[in-house]
Amino acid sequence: TFNTVIHAWAKSGGKESATKAQQLLNNMHVMYQQGNTFAKPDTITYNVVINAWAKSGGKGAAKETEKLLAKMHALHQGGDPDVKPNVVTYGAVIDSYAKSGEQGAAARADQLLADMIQMHQIDP
Repeated sequence: TFNTVIHAWAKSGGKESATKAQQLLNNMHVMYQQGNTFAKPDTITYNVVINAWAKSGGKGAAKETEKLLAKMHALHQGGDPDVKPNVVTYGAVIDSYAKSGEQGAAARADQLLADMIQMHQIDP
């Protein structure tokens, strides 16, 4: 399945792997819009791609994870019940900031945790 291939890319590590996983996710959206219901991305798909970016540690990886988180929220709020950010999603985005070494990363990770708690009423 698509998720298995994305997972394989994610496990291989490095920025190129994250880029490949992202490309496959993008292709899945195109195929789904063309009528291939087997290509529909879900929360697991997004979580694996986000995790690939987090593991890559590449410059800008944290921003990429946050873009995917925002897209998940938009899809879910737009009526897609299969794409809903969860604790795993937020954990991977927070991890990407922790690994980024970017200025302000700790504060952003803290804000994401607060957002998760507020939006989902989840006990971390």
